Amino acid sequence: MTADVERPCVLRARVAAGPLRSAAALLRALRDGQSQAAPVQRFPVHAHRARHAVVDESLGTGFDHLVGPVEEVVDGVPLADLRVVLATSWLSALPLSEVVLGTLARVYRATVETVRATCLPTTHNNACIAAASAVVEAAAAVRRDPGTVVLVVAARNLDRQTFALFDRGRALSTTGELNSFAAERDGVVLGEGHAVLLIGDRRRAGMIAEAWDNSHLHLVGGALSSDAHHPVRPHPEGDGVHAAAMAALDEAGWRLADIASVNAHGTGTPANDDSELAAYDRFVSAGQRVYSSKTVHGHCLETAAGVELVAAWAIALNGHVPPQVHPISTPLRDYCGPGAVKGGRGLLVNSAFGGANSAIAFVVVDG
Repeated sequence: MTADVERPCVLRARVAAGPLRSAAALLRALRDGQSQAAPVQRFPVHAHRARHAVVDESLGTGFDHLVGPVEEVVDGVPLADLRVVLATSWLSALPLSEVVLGTLARVYRATVETVRATCLPTTHNNACIAAASAVVEAAAAVRRDPGTVVLVVAARNLDRQTFALFDRGRALSTTGELNSFAAERDGVVLGEGHAVLLIGDRRRAGMIAEAWDNSHLHLVGGALSSDAHHPVRPHPEGDGVHAAAMAALDEAGWRLADIASVNAHGTGTPANDDSELAAYDRFVSAGQRVYSSKTVHGHCLETAAGVELVAAWAIALNGHVPPQVHPISTPLRDYCGPGAVKGGRGLLVNSAFGGANSAIAFVVVDG
């Protein structure tokens, strides 16, 4: 455990998932197993099979709501030490960059050009592993230079075109219930949200590091893989997920038995869940829990890993995986579904179109 806490740490976190506008609200919803899905009002859905999503109806299509979280997270961080890594859809890359860099320019009383030249921003838009890729890049930057502090901003607002695309592909749940790894699953429920994370070396960060319920989350390992099996379908044996998970564990220096829980991609579609379970069957054993926090906050697409990393933190604090949304859900494996989480070490797994996969090994520690 000593080696774990020497790894990069999430020093500060501001997250929102649909109407859940804080980490505390996310924790409460996860404890209750309470889905936030509701009929969509933002755009017409009467012509679609699905009608539900997890959205904040007060938001528009822009990112001005991120100004406050960015200001809070970078407070007290010298500009010279700051790197910026963004994650969003390719269509939103420029608007998100303008808001984040513009906010930093005001905070540091500098020009946008100065902020860009100092913080060297990069953007990940590789679909549903975008936020995971951003976190992996940030952790690697801190390991290379412990004096570096990285601002990760992942954000995605759900739009009509994306909803229609998933509905047309018959990937969305028609019941409005996302039941990962359960016999009753009938598809994914889309969501939206943001994660504004500050990642650095806690030993050097001093007062910058904020504890959540007297705990910190450290990023111990991270890996990406691509099996390029199919444009939209995952490998049936879960080869890409397995490869990413094993590489993340190898970087962490952990054994398979060290994992207490896995916050899985778990979209509730037959193709995804069957593929993931094929991967987990190869390394998950009795006493370990596999769950997907998407059952509560929906699938936040490019923002997924940012929200789900904090959700995994919340589950570790709670010490228990909550029940599924559907009251009679039948887990497809004994290691799925509600149960105790025995320890703070876990994996966060995400997947994306094109056979892309990610795994992040994390640990939640007291103090």
